[in-house]
Amino acid sequence: RRSARYRPREMATGSPPEIVWAQRNDVLLVTIRLTDIRDHKLDVTETNIAFQAKGGTGGEVHNFSFDFFKEINPQESKQRLTSRDLFLKLKKKEPGPYWKHFAKQGKLHYVHTDFNKWRDEDESDGDEEEPELDNLMQQMGGLGNSDQDMDLPTDSDDDTDNEALPDLEEPTSAE
Repeated sequence: RRSARYRPREMATGSPPEIVWAQRNDVLLVTIRLTDIRDHKLDVTETNIAFQAKGGTGGEVHNFSFDFFKEINPQESKQRLTSRDLFLKLKKKEPGPYWKHFAKQGKLHYVHTDFNKWRDEDESDGDEEEPELDNLMQQMGGLGNSDQDMDLPTDSDDDTDNEALPDLEEPTSAE
């Protein structure tokens, strides 16, 4: 007798990690929010994305698979793995109007809008921050370069947060 958890799929059973996404006319900006990602498998085709990894506080298995709303170009897409997440810049196959949804299936409970990266469709052409994003992505490499961690900034000596705080005064007792 098979257990209720048996899945006749290639992926192990696990919960999906949180995914946030934003888009421009020509790219999708996708962040898979999962800390300490290990043993990850990412398969991106023109029509589908599949992900499986161990990660998070308990090191559990997390996975998902779904079809994109429209096609992307996986050869021109890139990824960046950090200790906090996996960032993907997926090139749309055909630039144009914003997609109604990220997934062909519509709204998925673990996929949310990344309002920190979101731009309205009419603002997408004149972005001042796009060169910064392009520079970041040039450093990231293609989808096959996933073993890199992003360098985190180091504390500098001129950081005002490191100044000494004055001693606390002793409380006076009311008599």
